[in-house]
Amino acid sequence: MIRYRIKGLLFAQLGPQLNFLTKSKDVFSTTVDENEIDYTIKIKDQVSFMDIGFTGGLEYKIKKEKGMGIGLRYYYGVTDVMTKINGSQRNSALYLSVLIPIDPTAKAK
Repeated sequence: MIRYRIKGLLFAQLGPQLNFLTKSKDVFSTTVDENEIDYTIKIKDQVSFMDIGFTGGLEYKIKKEKGMGIGLRYYYGVTDVMTKINGSQRNSALYLSVLIPIDPTAKAK
């Protein structure tokens, strides 16, 4: 992703995102005569192995010295993730993040 400083400690981010499928299943849940029924099938052969899209967002660093911050990103997928279904099924997501830097060189007191 490309990161651009808008002003002070406020940054804009934009770029491609690549996602890989690790596991997929279809779960159907219902209640019949006061009994819950769950039916699960694996659908790995029906979905795309890779999802490609674009991400854009804003990040604000709380302290310049420490690198802590908060961020908001939106992901828009362009890949049809359900390969066996007519029409187009695309992923999208909204992310809210808290950024906490970890210093591996810091020593415990």
